[in-house]
Amino acid sequence: MPLRAGAPLVPNIGTETAQELANEFGTLDKIRNATLKELKKRLSVTDDPKYPETIYEYMNDSKNKEAIQMAINKHKNNSLGMFFNEFRIKRISENTIKKIAEKFDSIDDFLSTTSDLEKLKKRLSKKIIPQSIYDYFHDNHNCAVIDQLIDAEIKLQKPKKKSSSILAGKTIVVTGSFENYSRGQIEQLIKDNSGKVSSSVSPKTSFVIAGKDPGSKLDKARQLQVKVIDVNEFLQLIQKKPLPKKKSGLLWE
Repeated sequence: MPLRAGAPLVPNIGTETAQELANEFGTLDKIRNATLKELKKRLSVTDDPKYPETIYEYMNDSKNKEAIQMAINKHKNNSLGMFFNEFRIKRISENTIKKIAEKFDSIDDFLSTTSDLEKLKKRLSKKIIPQSIYDYFHDNHNCAVIDQLIDAEIKLQKPKKKSSSILAGKTIVVTGSFENYSRGQIEQLIKDNSGKVSSSVSPKTSFVIAGKDPGSKLDKARQLQVKVIDVNEFLQLIQKKPLPKKKSGLLWE
């Protein structure tokens, strides 16, 4: 049977969520066979609807103001995970705290969101996503197209494990061209080391990796006083040896 195109994209699932889904389940069969209950449990940021309220109350309690400020001062240039480690919020486990930390770009982003309970609830809620995934994989047409892709020997690779958490909590912009790497390769290195890639520079940007002809993003970074580094500094940061210089040929993205 010829391969038939036409499986629609999963509603409400973007690139980042798709990556999270792959990381969580590892194989297509596990996703396809997951129950709605399992999807909700494994894809929710928290497993208790009271967590946003608990965090909100902690962050806005005057008794905790001094401890929070000390944590901000100590870790303003570090990851959000390290910031969280400075204090313990009652009834929230260390593993849950790590999951929550991954949903924010920076300490400023976290502080801004936790000042508004509704914004915090929205940020930590993923109710619509498990249902969308479940419905997609229980649609006969979608399943038929997936089976055709498998029959056509389309190879599905398991997602690679994170190399490190060096960039956890950091949002990074890549701009310009590079001698030995494509932008896509550098962005993958960021993700492999637990960082988040952004396409635009903002006050939430942790730093910019700039190559040749960086364009307006470099100007924006300078305007916002966002740190700018070159690719060699980035490789040193993630403790990766640079590739040898290419003698000839083109490097395509």
